[in-house]
Amino acid sequence: EGETYTFDYIPEKPAKAPEGVKAYTDGRTETWVLYPESALASEYVIYESTDGTTYAEVATVDANASGIEKLAYKANAVYKVSAIVNDKESDWTKEINPYKVEAKDKIDDRDAAITYSSGWGDWGPESGQYMTTEKFSSNNPGDVAELIFVGNGVKVIGMTSAYNGGYDLYIDGELVAENVNNNSSTTVRQVTLSEINGLKDGLHHLKLVTKTLSGYAKVSLDAFEFAHSGVATGIKVTSASDELNIAKGNTMQFAAEFTPTGTTGGTITWS
Repeated sequence: EGETYTFDYIPEKPAKAPEGVKAYTDGRTETWVLYPESALASEYVIYESTDGTTYAEVATVDANASGIEKLAYKANAVYKVSAIVNDKESDWTKEINPYKVEAKDKIDDRDAAITYSSGWGDWGPESGQYMTTEKFSSNNPGDVAELIFVGNGVKVIGMTSAYNGGYDLYIDGELVAENVNNNSSTTVRQVTLSEINGLKDGLHHLKLVTKTLSGYAKVSLDAFEFAHSGVATGIKVTSASDELNIAKGNTMQFAAEFTPTGTTGGTITWS
């Protein structure tokens, strides 16, 4: 008490861990780490662990623009990410367990794989729409819908009407469809608004950005449909009559197809 002390050094508190970092994997060949643009950080550092304890640096990326770091798939791999702010490393994120993207033929507009910016609303139930639902943007340009999918092609399915505008479509950061106009004199549901084929079979990032066309910017999304090639991930077995009757003496005819549609597998043996 009554003494005066001088501190020659006060440790600087590290910057907070970056937010909005996500990871996705196809569970076979690739894992993607998605990171947002940062106004403060110059770089992100990505760390990987296969045992959940020991982490090794696998990539350093530019934080001045959002992007995707593509890594080779490793079973049980998890990730942590830090930011470089004023030449010093921030805290690390919590463990990021990659979301496994399943190969699907079609998803509804409400599927958890789709991320919408603010401004999108829900419509339905409504007959004539896929699974009776629809997602619609505001009438302001710049609303965004994004998803990660597995396949070698994609269809954007939605509605055209006299009050709809349009969008630009990006796949893996490349503009693949510009000024897609959804305006029509009559209302038509479950329309293929865009179809992109010839992609490498695997993970892809889709980004749709609304824009003003024909005086409107509203876009109505109903579903996304995917094309596939390569090795099947499952088998779907159905009966010719969709009924199961295995009483003694009866016979039934079954059909088997590889899933998702368009993939191939080995010989199916019935026993």
